[in-house]
Amino acid sequence: MEKIGDTKALQDWLSGKDTAFACGLAARVALRVVPVMEIALHENEEERRRMVILPSFRALAAVNFAGACLGRAREVRNVARIAGQETGTIIKNFGYGARMGAIEAQEAIPEIHEEVWRLERDARELEVAKRAVNAVVEATQSVVAKVDAEKGIGCPTAVFDAVIAVVQFAHNAIDGIHGDTELSDGTEEDESPSEVPPHIAEFWNAVTLDIEWLEAGVDARKELEEVVAGLSEKALWLDGTPVWASRRWADFKDRLPEMEGWEVWVGWYEARLAGQRLDTKLETDLLNIAIEEWRRGPAHVNAIIMTLVASRSDPLLVAITHGFEDLDQVKQVSSIDLQQYSDRIRDALPNDPYQAIGATKDMLEATMKTILDHRENRETGRRSFSDLTIRCLRELKLSGDSCPATEGEKHVRKIANYAQRMITTANELRNLAGTGHGRVVGKEPIVTDADAVLVASTGLILAAWLLHHHADV
Repeated sequence: MEKIGDTKALQDWLSGKDTAFACGLAARVALRVVPVMEIALHENEEERRRMVILPSFRALAAVNFAGACLGRAREVRNVARIAGQETGTIIKNFGYGARMGAIEAQEAIPEIHEEVWRLERDARELEVAKRAVNAVVEATQSVVAKVDAEKGIGCPTAVFDAVIAVVQFAHNAIDGIHGDTELSDGTEEDESPSEVPPHIAEFWNAVTLDIEWLEAGVDARKELEEVVAGLSEKALWLDGTPVWASRRWADFKDRLPEMEGWEVWVGWYEARLAGQRLDTKLETDLLNIAIEEWRRGPAHVNAIIMTLVASRSDPLLVAITHGFEDLDQVKQVSSIDLQQYSDRIRDALPNDPYQAIGATKDMLEATMKTILDHRENRETGRRSFSDLTIRCLRELKLSGDSCPATEGEKHVRKIANYAQRMITTANELRNLAGTGHGRVVGKEPIVTDADAVLVASTGLILAAWLLHHHADV
């Protein structure tokens, strides 16, 4: 298909399509403007976190849920409507107030150039932020319009109108942070320049890749809801997050104080960036929090959400967190630093399960070789992985031909025997599906994120266990 490069081309593509496609696209486009919202925090940060950022995240949660779970959009229709209306009104009032403040200051105190300049800058920055928030607001409208059309009280064309508005506002918001922004409403489409700026090309490329993904699913004769839900579980930027978005998101996170519990939303958004599967139970619980609780501010409602997250903790993720912590602690007793290997595992999860498995095997191999080298076994490089494992366990007196001295040692050796199997199996899986030399491209066994987390968490704990014994024996 030809690349989608403007709203006219998008309208042409949407013509005759199911409204499900529109809602799915609207959610992903709205999520992409989150880094732009950081610009709203340059003045009056505390007030704007409470009045702009928190309601925007609530609206995005509703939009994302509706896009990922189309069959359940009715459940969040009212949440999306209320969140969208409130957020839109708030950002409009902020923008209008800032603009009037700048005009009044210019008339009243023209001699104080620095103060006038500050107010004008704030007004312009809020205008850009308003465009980003308006993209979110229109995305909520796409959810409302879709549900209303299904109930027979609305028109399907309203869904498509909403997604076009989402895309236009997002386009203008992203363009606004890359240059001077006039104090306009940002809804007019600029004349096409002779050369498309890189940030705009990246934006439309992301839209095109989403559409190509949807079309591929339809060609495979999958159900529409399955196709759209599948797209929601892909990385938000299929061709890689643009540099500008990564930098602004990093700045955004720095502006969100820990004391207000913003880590719940940082984790939520980064899960969307990575394309992690939605925890629908957690999301519905989050969206069912009473509006009165949301209005009490970030610290209050984020604490409620944190409790919900804790109640839904994935045991595998808890295990891998424990593994990272144990590996960090073991450095104090063994003087062996495996930070580079644990960092590679951390970076690979959850997006690249194959790389995570390969990094886990490399970490275990480095652990065993280092232990043997510290114990003056100089021929580790010549041993196979299986022989290396056997040699290391024997060196640590975790296996051997002699009879166990105690009943406890007998059981520890049994555990070591299972550990040996787990280590060698991790290597075999690495060769088949990870980064090993035995892999046949295109015929790798399917490895899920959960599988990779299990392998990685087990590997981290085993590496720490071996190092503890190395320090003790």
